[in-house]
Amino acid sequence: MPQPLSSYIKEGDQYSLSTGGDELKKRPHLAAKVAELIGIASGIDHGMAMILVNLLHASPEPAFAMFSEILDAGNKRAMILAAARAALKPEDFESFEVVSAVVRSQIDVRNKFAHWIWGACEQVPDALLLVDPRYLLGRARHFQKVWTEDAADQDVGAAHEKRMAAISFDFDRIYVYRTTDLDQCLRDTIETQAMVDEFAYMFNPQLRSLDEGLAVAFPNSPRRSSYEESKSRLGQRRLFSEALERLRTKRSKSSL
Repeated sequence: MPQPLSSYIKEGDQYSLSTGGDELKKRPHLAAKVAELIGIASGIDHGMAMILVNLLHASPEPAFAMFSEILDAGNKRAMILAAARAALKPEDFESFEVVSAVVRSQIDVRNKFAHWIWGACEQVPDALLLVDPRYLLGRARHFQKVWTEDAADQDVGAAHEKRMAAISFDFDRIYVYRTTDLDQCLRDTIETQAMVDEFAYMFNPQLRSLDEGLAVAFPNSPRRSSYEESKSRLGQRRLFSEALERLRTKRSKSSL
C-alpha cells in the first residue's frame, strides 16, 4: 500500500518536490498503470449499470439514462441497492451488498487517481506522488495569509519561522506510489471488475434463457446453471470473502 512521504523524508531533510501532470510523462511505465486502472474502473461503472438493467428487467437505454444522470456516487449506489433489495432474495441481496461495498472502495481509489494532484520527489525517483487538492488549497490559503500579514507587530525571528513553516509541505498528506503499490491497486480493481461480471452473469436473462433451453434439450444431463456457476466463482474471490466477513461482523456487533 502507498506510504506517506514522511516515511521517506524526515523533517529537516533536503528535498525537491514538484506537482503537475508533467510528472506522469516523465514516468511512462507508472503512468500506463494509472491509465489502465482508470480504464478498468470505467468498466466497473458500466457493469453496475448492466446489473441495474437486469434487476429492473428494463430496456437498456432508459435504465442507462437514469443511471448516467445521477452524478453523485452515493446516490447511484443507494438507487441500485434499492432496486436489488426489491428484486432479490435475501441471500442474493447480501451478495450484492458485498459487491457494492467493494465497488465503492475501488471507485474511491479511482477517483483519487483521476482527481487528485500528481507529483514527484527527487528523493524518491522511482515513484509518483499523489496529493489531495483540498490539502493544497488549504496550504495555499495559509501561505497567502501568513505572507501578507503585517510583520511590524511581530517578533522578527518568530515571523520568519512562521513564514518558513508555511512554505513547507506536510509529508503525512502526500502519498508515494511505487510500481508495487500501483500493481496492488490494479490487482484489486481487476478482481472487482470480475466480481461485478460474476454478479451480472447470475441474473443475465440471456444466460437464464440458455439454461432453460439446455434443460429442456438435455433433461437427463446433470449440470449447474450459469447462476450457480457464477455464484460459486463469486464466493471464491478474495475481496468478496473479506468484505462479506466485514459485513457480517458489523451486523453481529450492531445486533448486540
